[in-house]
Amino acid sequence: MADALASRGPRPAVATLNNLVKRLKPSPRTGAVVGAVLAVVAIGAAAALANVVVYKNTFATKGAFKEIKKQGGKKCDRDYNKKKKRFSTKVHGGPKTCAFKLPVTGDGSQPDHMVTVKGKISKNTKPSGVRKKAFVAVMVRVGADHGYTLRVFPKTKRYQLIRKPDGGNFPSNGSSNKIKGIGKANQLRLSAFGSSIKASVNGTKLATVNDGNAGQVDGRAIEFALGNRGHTGKPTLGSFDSLQVAVPNP
Repeated sequence: MADALASRGPRPAVATLNNLVKRLKPSPRTGAVVGAVLAVVAIGAAAALANVVVYKNTFATKGAFKEIKKQGGKKCDRDYNKKKKRFSTKVHGGPKTCAFKLPVTGDGSQPDHMVTVKGKISKNTKPSGVRKKAFVAVMVRVGADHGYTLRVFPKTKRYQLIRKPDGGNFPSNGSSNKIKGIGKANQLRLSAFGSSIKASVNGTKLATVNDGNAGQVDGRAIEFALGNRGHTGKPTLGSFDSLQVAVPNP
């Protein structure tokens, strides 16, 4: 099974700690203690603001692999690499996107989700022309005809932040030297909190777009994908080794 859901846990006792600070009289001996208490208060406050992880999967078992459902058709294959604990997939030809759905969805329209996926394009994807348009992707608020998608192209170090249907300041395209190349894993993160859509790769921000008509994109599903935008009969191969879903801490 996938990793257990994270607990929200109790709120930090900031008021109690503040009272303790007030009772400590400044002195050479108590100065260090006061500083330590203030540090704890700061850490507790930061923890209160952190997002809450509601789903995590590292594909540690075959059962965890089976939790992910295929959304693509006959040109999409998937397999479990037991030795390396990876979700492996193959896209036959292109242009084609093979998407896979997570077992968690929003409990209402326009859900707030931050999704992190770690995946790569295999070196067995050949020749170079096929690699050029191969991508890994993560999607949020996915519905029948809508959603937000972050695509990363390792060969060219380019990215696309896409809205379906098109609108506003989408798509947002660019490049980043933080995108790792073919055969190396990239950590993609896409969040949709209200009308703010943010994309990053390997901890570096790629784009932030405010969607003035965010209510139009009201899907609830979460997906990740492997694909190729090129016209080719050659396969694109890739794998994913971890994914995580978080929601804002209320």
